[in-house]
Amino acid sequence: MTGQQGFSYWVSSGGVATYDWDIYPNSPGNVMVEAAINRVNDVSPGDGVFGEIGVVHIHSASGSEDPNYAPVMFRKGTTHIRIEGLVDNSFINVRVMLNYW
Repeated sequence: MTGQQGFSYWVSSGGVATYDWDIYPNSPGNVMVEAAINRVNDVSPGDGVFGEIGVVHIHSASGSEDPNYAPVMFRKGTTHIRIEGLVDNSFINVRVMLNYW
């Protein structure tokens, strides 16, 4: 591994909501992206809790891909990554790590 880059985001809604983040690696190249939820909290007690995070778009030397909430991906020649968070009556805190190889 030649380096790392980390991000922290949050998503909150009393209903259903999605949020997208576009990430452009500092060093476009061989990148492993990992997205994980650190914390999930109920916004309105009694209504249930749901949160999801993952890669929904990645552009690399292989072309463009639109995976469905992939938690981890490795691609060569990565230049653009889109992460999406989905919540339903919840607050989530997420972390995204880029590992450069």
